[in-house]
Amino acid sequence: QRMNPLEKIDLAMKLLTEGQVQRAAQLSSQVLGELPDSATSHYLACEVAIVQNRLKQALEHINQAVSIDDRQPQLLLKKAHVEVMCRQGLLAQETASAAAARFPDDVAVQLEAAQVFSQCGNHADAEAFLLKAGELDPKNPKFLFEFSTNQFFLGKTDKAEEAVSDFLALPLSAKGRKLLLRAQLRKQTPENNHVDSIRKFLAGQLPESERVNGNYALARELEDIGEYSESFEALQSGAAIQRKRVNFNLAGELKNINDLIETFQPEAFAGIPESTATDRPVFIVGMPRTGTTLVERIIRQHEGARSAEESYDFTLAFSTVINDFIAGSLDSDMNPLSAALQVDYNEIARNYRNSMKGMYGEAEYYIDKTPFNFLYCGLINKAFPKARILHLVRNPMDTCFAVYKTLFSKAYYFSYDLSELADYYVAYRRLMDHWRGLMPGAILDVKYEELVSNPIDVSRQIADFIGIEWSERLIEVQEIEGASSTASAAQVREPIYTSSVDLWHHYAIELEPLRERLTAAGIVDASGDPLV
Repeated sequence: QRMNPLEKIDLAMKLLTEGQVQRAAQLSSQVLGELPDSATSHYLACEVAIVQNRLKQALEHINQAVSIDDRQPQLLLKKAHVEVMCRQGLLAQETASAAAARFPDDVAVQLEAAQVFSQCGNHADAEAFLLKAGELDPKNPKFLFEFSTNQFFLGKTDKAEEAVSDFLALPLSAKGRKLLLRAQLRKQTPENNHVDSIRKFLAGQLPESERVNGNYALARELEDIGEYSESFEALQSGAAIQRKRVNFNLAGELKNINDLIETFQPEAFAGIPESTATDRPVFIVGMPRTGTTLVERIIRQHEGARSAEESYDFTLAFSTVINDFIAGSLDSDMNPLSAALQVDYNEIARNYRNSMKGMYGEAEYYIDKTPFNFLYCGLINKAFPKARILHLVRNPMDTCFAVYKTLFSKAYYFSYDLSELADYYVAYRRLMDHWRGLMPGAILDVKYEELVSNPIDVSRQIADFIGIEWSERLIEVQEIEGASSTASAAQVREPIYTSSVDLWHHYAIELEPLRERLTAAGIVDASGDPLV
């Protein structure tokens, strides 16, 4: 039975959701031939191109769809989302603003516009669209969910807490994420906490995701009130469930790190031509929860700096160049690492620069505080010979425990099992030692404990290393008005403090297996103190 074009479009969209991309692409091609001037045809072609990771073509098709019919908000908003994918965040915000202005009474459009701005790291301007949605429908669950997070990122704790309370008062089953956010908003006290209500929540029949969030919320509040043993029990329960939920292969991750070390040996590394880029971006790397956000907040106070917070732009920049190089190579045995020894690092620098400019505008220098970039210090150095790499170093036991007790969003899957966490940490340290040996002077180790106990001297050292003028204003991080969308969003609103130093000692018994593993690797001694 022959299908008409609209039936083909419906089937193709269904096939995409089922993962049958090739068949959907065939139907999309047919529909474009039959209805070349249909916005819906180009919308389908855009969706197919996204799944195939052909983002340039996806943008072309959605632009064509909007030029045919600019009256549909979903087309405008899809255009904005594709522009974000193409790292054209400034354009995406213009597109989303236009959609919101055209449909001012549509709650869904206002919320979607806010999401686009948030994806671009612009939480301050996302707030306006959320407030508009709140005016239209103040009890809308999605509004309350997004608004509470937005206010948390902006440091508006009271408003965030109010929105969380309103959300939790709704007859909804999925409340775990907001229980966790509420626990993070302020330090709980024995007289004022939510421990009993969280325990009541956990006593119900819950899906795994809700149980994970509830346990992390309970662990956080119990730690605040000094119930350390019970806190760890809740944390361990949540982490064990989350470990089962994520697809993570530790052996593969450790092999990747070892392959980086084996590939970038001194002679091979020296043979890679540096790019001619004169940019001097600042990369803040290391394990998460080591003070990367604090250092970023210090540097971003300097005029001329533009922060990208945590982004995947450098990974995108080099992976695009490497994949294109492999695709054009006659060497069937080439892999990404062997290609990394041969590619043009000028192209990587150009890709990264274009992403930063497209997302954040012009700047004297950009700050990229993606901790995982520790994997790519060598590539950063070759793409940007003048880049400054700040490596945050913290007591290994404090680092590992801080990572273990944080529920990350789609990252750091090694963090839910103490044995895996210890093994990953050992490999990370080995790789950082390797990068330092290859690039003397290119990496500055910043010790978290020294930073919080002596911020004036350490911030001066950071400023000297980067090449910016130091002033005491740099350490007044609690005065910075800019948003922070990391796990440290609450802490960076406070003056620099030392209360997180040696926090792991409260859990010394529970963390003994971790301590033993790190001791065996020569990283800490029998008491858990750092050896190197």
